[in-house]
Amino acid sequence: MSNSIPVVLASDQTVSTNITNITRQGTENNIANNESILPGEVCSSVAVVDNMKQCNIVYNDDSGIYFDSLAVEVTGDGITYHKVGEIYPFVSSGSTLRRGYLFLNVGGFSNMRIRNQSTDNTFVNVNCSVYGCS
Repeated sequence: MSNSIPVVLASDQTVSTNITNITRQGTENNIANNESILPGEVCSSVAVVDNMKQCNIVYNDDSGIYFDSLAVEVTGDGITYHKVGEIYPFVSSGSTLRRGYLFLNVGGFSNMRIRNQSTDNTFVNVNCSVYGCS
């Protein structure tokens, strides 16, 4: 404190601040809605993420005996998808419901989907949602 330089603002000066509105995007089960995903296949739906910069992906299924993960894929052109993350669902004690969660920066991408990375197992009763903000 003793080495700091005091700063004084005249009473007729203004300090500009900018507050931007944050809008929540996404809907329940916009990636998968109670569907089955075959080994190596993608879900039937594609979620729009073009208004999101950051997002949260929540996942669950009734495949509690399996330990395989899911790939999260995004595209900027609607054609070529890129794997940008993985969800590793876990099963709570006494349950068969697998749950998983992932946080991603998706700025610049237009769509998102998930892919079953198992080579043997079909994931059943899959629900997956993406929520984000601009």
